[in-house]
Amino acid sequence: MQYRLLFTQGRAPLSLAMLLSLSMVSLDVLLINTAMPSLLKDLGGLPFYSWTLGAYSLGNFAMLPIFSVLVSKWGGRISLSIASVFFALGALIGTQSPSMEWIFVARLLMGFGGGGFLAIPFGLINRHFSHQLKPIAIGALSSVWALAALGGPALGGLILEKLGWRWIFGLHLPLTLGLWLLSLIALKKEGPPESPQSKVNYLSSLIFASLSALLLYFFDTDHIAWPAFLAFPLLLVFFYFWEKNHTNPVLPIKYWKQSKHLRKVFLAMALSALAFGGAEGYLPLSLQGIWGYSPLEAGLILTTGSLSWSSTALLLPKFYGNRLRSPSQWGTLCLLVSMLLLILVHHLDLSGWSVYLSFLLSGLGMGLIVPTYNTLALDESSQENESAKGSMLLAMTWGFSLGPPLVGLAAQIGFGQSFQAQDLNTGSLSNQALQALSQGLQFALMVSTVLLLLSLALIWTLPKNRQASTH
Repeated sequence: MQYRLLFTQGRAPLSLAMLLSLSMVSLDVLLINTAMPSLLKDLGGLPFYSWTLGAYSLGNFAMLPIFSVLVSKWGGRISLSIASVFFALGALIGTQSPSMEWIFVARLLMGFGGGGFLAIPFGLINRHFSHQLKPIAIGALSSVWALAALGGPALGGLILEKLGWRWIFGLHLPLTLGLWLLSLIALKKEGPPESPQSKVNYLSSLIFASLSALLLYFFDTDHIAWPAFLAFPLLLVFFYFWEKNHTNPVLPIKYWKQSKHLRKVFLAMALSALAFGGAEGYLPLSLQGIWGYSPLEAGLILTTGSLSWSSTALLLPKFYGNRLRSPSQWGTLCLLVSMLLLILVHHLDLSGWSVYLSFLLSGLGMGLIVPTYNTLALDESSQENESAKGSMLLAMTWGFSLGPPLVGLAAQIGFGQSFQAQDLNTGSLSNQALQALSQGLQFALMVSTVLLLLSLALIWTLPKNRQASTH
């Protein structure tokens, strides 16, 4: 097996550290999504639910471009240590959180660390692995998502049923400590940093995260304070000109001007992530609150979508080759059918196989969309391939962070005053609360459907096939 090469000639500790780093991110998302209805039941704070869902991705979004540079500027050992401190601190706060507001703080800090756990392994591959081993290492990292999908949601459901949601945060503490110790061993003889003179674009990351936070605020409030309303356009203009002149931009704006399709792909990715991230954030509430699934059963259903995503992404090159538009179209259509099926499930009071099918289709759709957009982004960028690929990751992370509050705005309208978080504590919802919960989730799914239709319109303008490489 070619993957054995990653564990020969002293590479085993480094390979294990990279795999564990990415595992922390993939497991965390699956575990916490399964646990969110239990948090809401114990802590209340329904108006803050969407903020909490988006906090982790917002933290990822803010720190991912920073850690991408820090791993070259300061080295992997220091960068992983910083990321581990953020992640562990957030997990510790999560175990003791008395309210949903504190859960938001915990998830934001964990998102800061998770941004490092996402970015650092790829920087380590670039520095410590040969040209022949790089694709093998990247393939191994991709498999982590499939393994996490296999056991993550079910593990989360089991912990919830036997121990409680605080233990999910507690589980991260020994894992983070293990990762930090492993990185110290693996990178003991790391040598001097690869690019100590690299400029970290802290300001762009901070401004873009602030703009995203303001959007979260706009989506989640009935009354917008005028300072926030005034700050948004000013920050947006400043961000544009700062990015335009910086040597290390967070978003490849100048390449968008040179590329024929890169801007469209970025927007299509963001729209798909908004729709998928927003719907996925509220679906566990639907599974446990409306259809009465236990946390373990809900975790198994989420596993269906995660496995479908991972397996489709692995098989995509075999079946689609150089085609681009058709997998994007089919992927978006799968997501649309998934959303429409879930709306019908609410209307017709269906469950069982139809719920599993909808999650299977949503995973299939994302498995077709994400690698296709990444491939087109790489092809369209003639000089900064990593920047182009990074922009797709940023678009997806941005969509996942803003999707829950955007979709949640529609859900809150549907909930009205008839459903509150404390209703979940009654054991069984009243008919009025059940109807309000169902209506809110249907409104959320309708918003996701509209976003996917916009994405589908953009896809029709993309090329049918990959262009011949010129670099």
